[in-house]
Amino acid sequence: MKCGLLLALGVPCAQAQTPSCSLDEVYRASFESSASVTLTGLVTGISIADIEVRSGDRVLATVGTTDGRFELVVPAGTAEGFLELRARGRAAQGQEFVELASWVGPQQYARGLRDAQGRVGVSKLSGLAVTPLSTARYVLVAGGAPRAVNECQLEAQLEALDSGAVLERAAVIKLIIENGGLFPGVSNPSKGVAPSTTLNVVADTTQLTGQINGIESERPGALAQTVGLLGENFCDYFSPQAVFVSGERLRGTLLNTFSGEIYSVTGAGRGQHAESFGKDGFDFTCAGDVLTATMDGTRVSANFPVRTVNGVARQVTQEIRTSQIQLRRLDSSINEIVVVAGLTSVGSFPNDPSLPDEVTSGERTLSLIRTPRATPLDEAQFRGQVWSLPSVQENSPSNQIGAELIQFAATGNDATRVENGEPLTWSVNARGELELVFASRTARVIPIRDDAGAIDALGAVDRQDGNSSISGGFMAQVVPAADWMSEAAVPAHYTQYAARSSNPFQWRLAADRAAPAFSGAPGSETLSFTLYWSRPDADTVILRRCRGDNGSGGIVEKVIVDREPEAGECSAFYRRRELTLLNSVANPNGSGRYLWMLEDNKDWNSGTPLSSPPSFRFLRTILYLREEPAVKAASGAHGPLATPRDRDRSWHGDYPVD
Repeated sequence: MKCGLLLALGVPCAQAQTPSCSLDEVYRASFESSASVTLTGLVTGISIADIEVRSGDRVLATVGTTDGRFELVVPAGTAEGFLELRARGRAAQGQEFVELASWVGPQQYARGLRDAQGRVGVSKLSGLAVTPLSTARYVLVAGGAPRAVNECQLEAQLEALDSGAVLERAAVIKLIIENGGLFPGVSNPSKGVAPSTTLNVVADTTQLTGQINGIESERPGALAQTVGLLGENFCDYFSPQAVFVSGERLRGTLLNTFSGEIYSVTGAGRGQHAESFGKDGFDFTCAGDVLTATMDGTRVSANFPVRTVNGVARQVTQEIRTSQIQLRRLDSSINEIVVVAGLTSVGSFPNDPSLPDEVTSGERTLSLIRTPRATPLDEAQFRGQVWSLPSVQENSPSNQIGAELIQFAATGNDATRVENGEPLTWSVNARGELELVFASRTARVIPIRDDAGAIDALGAVDRQDGNSSISGGFMAQVVPAADWMSEAAVPAHYTQYAARSSNPFQWRLAADRAAPAFSGAPGSETLSFTLYWSRPDADTVILRRCRGDNGSGGIVEKVIVDREPEAGECSAFYRRRELTLLNSVANPNGSGRYLWMLEDNKDWNSGTPLSSPPSFRFLRTILYLREEPAVKAASGAHGPLATPRDRDRSWHGDYPVD
């Protein structure tokens, strides 16, 4: 085949070779399926869309998505056929012109890939990713070859496509979406071809030519740049290393804490993978859009499920090792490469050898950081300053994120950990990453994205004992702020992550020191529990919750405000949440202020609080949105707070939901 219009733009292209295919099953449309199958897929290019699975002209199921993820059930009893997906943007978002498509394959083939729950995802069936690239392949197969009747034929047809024609059409789709609609100067469509959607444009040569001309007129060079981006060698990203974060975080659909991981090439066919549970080596192969890593299995995480041993159900220890990771590129942009990771893990029972190993599979969406959105770090911004940095929580499970305050010297490259005075040295490397050297470990802080008042970053820690781990979080500079200079300024409505999460969690600090906590979206919040707040200084607010004996053998909520509990007072449970204000900025998205805080969470489930180690501690840098007006306390909920003894009463009233 010829590379067509692509060569005229000065972009090289390669010809794909038809593979030899070992599959020879023929899936006939003459009978009905005997079982349902759940298709778990992903749309890229748009997040809010309506998805349908089709077989020819029949629509088998539809569903909407607001984050690009979707599940569609092809029910049992559906006549066998060749499945395809369509994704359409919505007029409410001004994206009704977006239409994407993908070939899935024979229904029987998809059903044969199901897991124990009857589901099949992108990592097993790549046609479940509906992207600009899949749309380009869809129209080229639909318009240039007889309809495939089995998976082998579909695979051969997709592999035989002119790669230049695929990249050209995918790039046009991406640029139309970025433009917010079709470019001006589009030619009339060919006779009988519907206009106005991305799918129709790339399926019709007349419309395609008109859009290419419009793109070159409006954005000279953009098409060649986008084609080059989509055609970059996926395998090259891993040498020397590829940094990933959870995909939803980077694209902004879930702007709360996030995970990170790093893949590094260490030799020919060898690499190392580091994530929150540690590191593991692997052998790998990489070709096209897929890297497959066969893990060494030295990284172990623990689970404690209930299993039946010798006829008795009891909790057992399970050791979980990842055996394989497959990374598949789905889409590319200047900042990120959208990747789906398919994982296979093996769970063994070291203390109960009679139990068989359990093999599980799953997948997650990742963003490979192609170009960090954060400004590279500079040594000048640290000298003489205090910063809160992401780290691995030393006294919590290894998959918990953490934070630590670092005081940087005004000159030189010395620094001190504020919490315990631990000395360290530091520098900023050529990539704009902060490197910290402690006596027992080294850490690298990788900036990912600039935020209002903070930086989203990964903390990669290597310890002297050979263990490594990665944590995602925020790094924020300590800048004096006046938000809590007076106690009267504290009462307000505080929403975690500035409502940038799927299930907002809110505090409503009231003038009478009550601090009820609500969860859920605005208008449907539910009261979770109530704490009480005090302000020991201008930068700190402490929240407390106490449960203890009421003197009659019952456990009740007690009111502890501006003191620590006495011995035996909070015998059932004590929570102490200390919020230290790091800095604050105006909310860039509306009213209120962003308050960046260091949040130190400690729980005691038994024993004497403060004089014994907490049963749980969670230290993190976190964002809150503070909104006015201050929320009033519920009338008659409790009496005036006077002496500590007077405060020892239960919380009885409900708190109003505004």
